Amino acid sequence: MVAISRPLKVYFLPFLAQGHLIPSCQFARLFAAHGLHVTIITTSVNAPFLESSIEESKALGHHIQLHIIRFPSEEVGLPVGIENFFNVTDAQTADKFYVAAGLLKNQVEPFMEQNPPDCICA
Repeated sequence: MVAISRPLKVYFLPFLAQGHLIPSCQFARLFAAHGLHVTIITTSVNAPFLESSIEESKALGHHIQLHIIRFPSEEVGLPVGIENFFNVTDAQTADKFYVAAGLLKNQVEPFMEQNPPDCICA
């Protein structure tokens, strides 16, 4: 067995809904409290739900950060700002939201290829 001489790098990629974002952030903070380097990947509209928790962990010296990606609203015909499932009000918007969520891979994959993690929690 080979010993790793650096902290493990873990990426969290929660689904874009408060019921996923907030618990994922709490798990991420727990991982960071145990010495792992943690990055939560999210969008600009969802980041404010997590920022105060992230800042609390950073103040304790934990290695945790947000990586912001652009939600592809325009590509699927969603109004700007609809980046959280909480804001979805009908089936047509839900369909567009899921398509846009799938398109996030076009930003997430290159980021992970350039900065490979040891673990992904999705």
